[in-house]
Formats: sequence, C-alpha cells, structure tokens
Amino acid sequence: MKKIFEFAPDAIEYLEEHHSRIWYRCAFSELSKCDYLTNNVLESFNAQIKKLKGLHLHELCDRLREFIMEKRYIRKKIARQWEDGILPSVLKDLNAISKNLKVVKVATCDDGIAEVTILDDWNN
Repeated sequence: MKKIFEFAPDAIEYLEEHHSRIWYRCAFSELSKCDYLTNNVLESFNAQIKKLKGLHLHELCDRLREFIMEKRYIRKKIARQWEDGILPSVLKDLNAISKNLKVVKVATCDDGIAEVTILDDWNN
C-alpha cells in the first residue's frame, strides 16, 4: 500500500471512494489469512489436472467431472470406515469441548434420537 501511495496517492483515494470493498490483503483479519492451506490445495489440484490443460473445453469439463466424481468416491469410501461417521479430528475436538459441559439431561425418544438439555446450577 505504501508503494502505491508513493507512486499514485490519488489511486488510493479513488479506490476507497469508488471500490469500498476490501481488496488488499493487509486489511483482512489475521484469522482469514491461510495461504498455506489455499496454496497447498491449489498446487495439488493443478498438479493433478496438468495433463488436461490442452483439451477442448467440453473435454476438459468432462474430465474434471470424472476427476471430482472419483475423489468424492474415495472420500466416501474412507468415511464409511469410521465407526461414528464423523471425521476423527472433529470427534476429538467435540470430546475435548464436551468435558467442560455442565450436567446434561438426556431424554431418549427413539433409537439414535434424543433430546439433550444442559442444566444450570439449580438443575433446571
């Protein structure tokens, strides 16, 4: 931003006036900066489709559809092996969080269906 301001100070004013959306990285929250994740995903995807780049558009779309279909099948197959049907890392986080819960009341109404109530200090 400093370089832009030094080169063309009017450009910054123009952008702030006419393009109010945040368009420069330094204005975003630190929490949303995850280039390593985005870049790794994109680099992996680009490496896998590199051989498809010379195809005609309709052939490229068809191959991408097949690629995504196969990836989804592989992930679904892996997920079926999980006993709880929940991603293991998510299950670990849920277990860690649930240790801090207060007393709960569980009222079962059917197999796999229940009402869970968090009770306050007076058990209400």
